Amino acid sequence: MREVDEVAQVAFDFATRPDAVDDAPYPSSIAPGETTRLRLSVLNENGEASGPDDADGIASILFTTTAGAFSRDGFAPVWLIESLRPLNYDVTNCEGGNGQQTCSVDLTNLGADNADRIVIFLAHPGADKAGTAEVRATVITNDGESFRPPPLSVTFTGEAASLAISEPTGSLFRAATDADDDRDTLKLTVSAADQAGNDVEIPYRAPHAVVRGPDGKVVTSGVSVVWTEDGDDAGDAHDRFVRNTADAVEATVRVTAAAADPLETGVYTLELRTAGQSATREFTVVGEADSVALSEPEGELRVGGTISFTATLRDAEGNPAPDGTRVSWAERSTGETAVLVLLTADRATTGGAATATFLAVNFGSAVVSAESGEAREVALLSIAAPQTTTATAEREPQENLSNLGAPGIATWLGESETSASALLDALSEISTIQRWYGGSWLRYSVGGDGQATPGYADFAIRPGDVLWLGP
Repeated sequence: MREVDEVAQVAFDFATRPDAVDDAPYPSSIAPGETTRLRLSVLNENGEASGPDDADGIASILFTTTAGAFSRDGFAPVWLIESLRPLNYDVTNCEGGNGQQTCSVDLTNLGADNADRIVIFLAHPGADKAGTAEVRATVITNDGESFRPPPLSVTFTGEAASLAISEPTGSLFRAATDADDDRDTLKLTVSAADQAGNDVEIPYRAPHAVVRGPDGKVVTSGVSVVWTEDGDDAGDAHDRFVRNTADAVEATVRVTAAAADPLETGVYTLELRTAGQSATREFTVVGEADSVALSEPEGELRVGGTISFTATLRDAEGNPAPDGTRVSWAERSTGETAVLVLLTADRATTGGAATATFLAVNFGSAVVSAESGEAREVALLSIAAPQTTTATAEREPQENLSNLGAPGIATWLGESETSASALLDALSEISTIQRWYGGSWLRYSVGGDGQATPGYADFAIRPGDVLWLGP
């Protein structure tokens, strides 16, 4: 036998595809009729290939596969060892059962002029087999030394054994809506799994899909279902399911009924059958929002505080409004001075609800309203003045501020007016003052030299003005 360098290490991984971009490996999951390729590499002490003929130092290999999912019917993957001469070695000396199998191959006659690695073909054991196997390799060198690199995990997917339709994220409005209103549309995902629970391609054999109404009868008009794969229409549910196989497709349920002849509200059922498998999913068709309920205000009921409300919309039967139901928010003061300013608001529902957040800019009472169609609800809240409402001319300027001159929202409590420049002179931590005057903020700031920033004019600050103090 030809002398070779001593084998220092053996690596066990998935082989690289010869035509792969960025050295992508062969897959760790294979379907019936497919193969993957594992690789044993002979390495030197530095973990590098030490020579083109180092594989000749391997005398034999033992492969052990453990796959509990195959224990009932046994597990017999097809092995093939390939050197680069080419010279192939069938792995036929296999023993074991009940989900575990040990096979060996004698490479004593592998010969010269071979690469520093051996590629192992591993084929799927059959369409009726599905599960994940742990593959171990024990490499025995010519001098009798053994190497056991970490095992690899290979998943064998089987035929589709079940179908599933995802849970709807909302409900459907009972009539077709405008192009920019998607309340009439519901998107679901259809997927297939084998007997081991692995995601597999959806089979296309005698597909059939229908929608049943609350009475259990097939709905023949007013609603359609279109199945899409990778964004392309694949067919109408009443005619066909999907032309080509795919791991998952999207089902778009769309109401087409006219407003004058809407669908009956209630629970509908989508049914799908293909290749002997079936799946169902219920979804709800609802009417216009009949009621709006406003939550208790959340936040700080003080000047400078933020307050949030959540509006919950339901139809006449108590069903949550479908996603995309439009909501309008409004606020008004009961006095002459603005009390609240709308900061953010959901203009459409998600999960039957929408939220709005307001900023309290002054003391007093205000009314908040949420409206959808004919349904409307209002809430009354009050922003109380702080206890330190009295200020005297003898106080220092910062003591005439509700937050004593710290950065943030403040109210001028002085009995007489001052100016932005005078207040900045008295506040060491502040370089910017903004005053709220009903629709926006008026700004004045100074630079590091204490001079007014160009473009910002000085302004008067009067008793009760709401200010924003910035560093």
